[in-house]
Amino acid sequence: MPGDALIDTTITEPSGVYPYHAILFGGWNNTAHSSFWYYSFGGTPIEKRFDGVFSGTLAGHPASSYNAYRYKKVVAEGWAAVTTWCDYVVNTSAPEVTGPGLASPSSNTISSGTWVVAGFNGSVFLDNITWKHLSDFRGADGSGGWIRSNYLTKQQTPCWS
Repeated sequence: MPGDALIDTTITEPSGVYPYHAILFGGWNNTAHSSFWYYSFGGTPIEKRFDGVFSGTLAGHPASSYNAYRYKKVVAEGWAAVTTWCDYVVNTSAPEVTGPGLASPSSNTISSGTWVVAGFNGSVFLDNITWKHLSDFRGADGSGGWIRSNYLTKQQTPCWS
């Protein structure tokens, strides 16, 4: 889940000192869940990377060296799970936000006429506004933010789960 930590605590140097490495899972790059994006902590600045796979390496460390951790006291925000995605066209330039009602519009504006993929059954209703979650791999900035549904026009193409 977004926010899960992957931590490499493998000691490989003879001195017993190893610069441990941590990444935070951000989300899936595709609906097949075969690759993901993440934040890499270990240098300055922190990197947002889109090359995550569970084979090979993650930020230069063997993927097999990482252990996954989830903070058990995180309270879900109650937003609907998105399992179906559909194609939409933005019908008026609109700001992407990090969460319905929880953030001001970000600097990422999606221009009118842009094609996006947004959650069909994962809409939420908050403060008389319906919001749709953008897909990680076709959102305005790849982070899978939210957009007001009245800024979108659904295309007559099949949706996928």
